[in-house]
Amino acid sequence: AIIDLDEKNIEPILYLMHHIDDISAKFGVTKIEKGSIGNKTFYAEYTDKTTFKVTFMDRDKTVGEALSVIEGEKEKLPTDYAKYDLYSDKECKTAFDVTTAITANTTIYVKVKTFTVTFDSDGGSEVKAITVNYGEAAKKPADPTKEGDVKFNGWWYNGDKAYDWTTKVTSNLTLKAKWKALETYTVTFDVAGIAEQKVKEGQKATKPETNPTKEGYTFEGWMNGKVVYDWTAEVKSNLTLTASWKINEYTVTIDSDGGSAVAAAKVKYNETVKEPTAPTKDGFDFAGWYNGDTKFDFTTKITKDLTLKAKWTAKEYDIKNSINEIVKLAISRF
Repeated sequence: AIIDLDEKNIEPILYLMHHIDDISAKFGVTKIEKGSIGNKTFYAEYTDKTTFKVTFMDRDKTVGEALSVIEGEKEKLPTDYAKYDLYSDKECKTAFDVTTAITANTTIYVKVKTFTVTFDSDGGSEVKAITVNYGEAAKKPADPTKEGDVKFNGWWYNGDKAYDWTTKVTSNLTLKAKWKALETYTVTFDVAGIAEQKVKEGQKATKPETNPTKEGYTFEGWMNGKVVYDWTAEVKSNLTLTASWKINEYTVTIDSDGGSAVAAAKVKYNETVKEPTAPTKDGFDFAGWYNGDTKFDFTTKITKDLTLKAKWTAKEYDIKNSINEIVKLAISRF
C-alpha cells in the first residue's frame, strides 16, 4: 500500500494496516514485515522547501502545461518533450542544463529538434541532404541516375533493407542508393527476314527501316497483341511483334463497248468477280466478256485491277422472209 501525503504537505494521513508487505511514501519507504498485525501509526515528515514553476516557451508562445518542481530537485520532462532541444534564452543559443537543480521559477525555451538525412548515390547523380523535424517522415527525393547498364533499385538503410519512407525520423541517418544490372530483352518480329533485336531494360526498340510485304495485302503496322506498338515505349520484357495486314481490294472495270452501261465491281484479293448481266446493243448480239483477246473465266481469282470488255457480233437478217413479212403487213391494211 502507498502512503500518500496531501498535495499541500499540511497534515499526515493515518493508515490502518493488516497483513501488508510494503508501504511507501512520497519521501520515503517503511518496511512492515509479513505477518505483522495490529494498528500502526505513521507520522509525516514536513519540509520547508518551496515549489517552483517551470514554464516552457517557443519564443513568445507557451508550450504545453507548466510543471511544479520542489526546490533543489531537477526538472523532469514529460515524454512528449523529447522532440525539443531546451535552451535558457529566447534566441535558443544557450542550451539548458537539465542536471541543474531548480531554485526559482524558471522559463525554458524549446526548439523542435531537426535531423539530417544524407543520401549516398554510390556513383550516381548527386542527391542533396534534407532536414527533417523530429518525429516526422522524410520526403523521398527524385531517383538518381547512373551511367552504364544499371537501374536504380531504391534507397537502403544500414545496407541490408530498403528504407521505409513512413518511418519517423529521430536521429541523423544516411541512406545509400542500390543499383541493379539491367536485364536484356529480345524483341522478335513474326515476319521472315526481319532480325530480332536485343534491347536493354528501359531502352527502346528500333522500328525496322523497311516494311514487310505480302502478296494481296497492305502492311499497316506492328502490333503488340491487339494494340499498335508504341516505338517510344521502354522495353520491360521479351516481346513478339506481329505484322498487321489489310487485304487489298481491286477494281474490275466493265467496258460494254457501246452497249448498255454496266457498273464496275470491287473485289477483294483472291476472290472472284460476279459475272454481270449481259448488256445490249442495237444490231449486235453479245458474245461475252474478254480480258484482252481471251474470253474471261469468271472462276478466275482476282489479284489486280483489270478491265473486261464486251464482245459483239453483228446480227444476220433473212432478206426473203423480211420482204414477205412486209407484203403481208401491207395487204392487211387494205
